Amino acid sequence: MSPRANVRSLDAIREFRPSVRRFEDDVMAALSMLRTELNRTMQWLDHDCPAHWKQQERNGFDKVAEARTTLTRKSMMTVAGHRSDCIDEKKALAKAKQNLEFAQQKLQLCRQWSIKAHRAADEYTARIGRAEQSLNQGIPKLLALLDRMVLALESYASVERAVRTDDFLSN
Repeated sequence: MSPRANVRSLDAIREFRPSVRRFEDDVMAALSMLRTELNRTMQWLDHDCPAHWKQQERNGFDKVAEARTTLTRKSMMTVAGHRSDCIDEKKALAKAKQNLEFAQQKLQLCRQWSIKAHRAADEYTARIGRAEQSLNQGIPKLLALLDRMVLALESYASVERAVRTDDFLSN
């Protein structure tokens, strides 16, 4: 006769099945959450961030125009026959130009990062798709294997009991 199976608890195998299901549910929920976060990030990079910096750029153009107007008006004024140096107005114009340039740089960076992020997101989505496919194929196979194990072990245990009963009855 073949050696005996060293199974200590058939119930442990039965109880493992719901754990596999919970694992599947947890992984699918995590993947769904990651996909949602990816979509939010892409939405921000594609729409919200550029819209913000585009508005900042428009504001920058307005402030540069306003600072130029103020500088021009101040430079045309004469007080007691002297023209003003307009130092504060020149500083304000330089600061407005600097802010405008900053907003334009940020807008350009948003566009660049959006392109890079789309590439990375496509790569990530492909990997996640493979993981989901593996999970969708592997879990049912694992559950079927567990079911077959339980059936085989139950069958083995019933044969073992029958053999012991026969041995007991024959003695």
